[in-house]
Amino acid sequence: MFTIRIIRLKVKDKFDQLIDIKKEINFFSFLWSPILHCYLLHLMNFHELPRSFSVPHHVNFKLD
Repeated sequence: MFTIRIIRLKVKDKFDQLIDIKKEINFFSFLWSPILHCYLLHLMNFHELPRSFSVPHHVNFKLD
């Protein structure tokens, strides 16, 4: 099954703490679900984050 896996999303907050956020979205559900589609777009819209946040992100496409 084909999944989109956002392996690690490190958010550096104003206290210089690294927060690891792991998300996994089923690719077919993503294709057929407008809600998941909007959610992924929201995740990738880093401009909405506070200016003090620095978000390097790594996206991996994996075949299970």
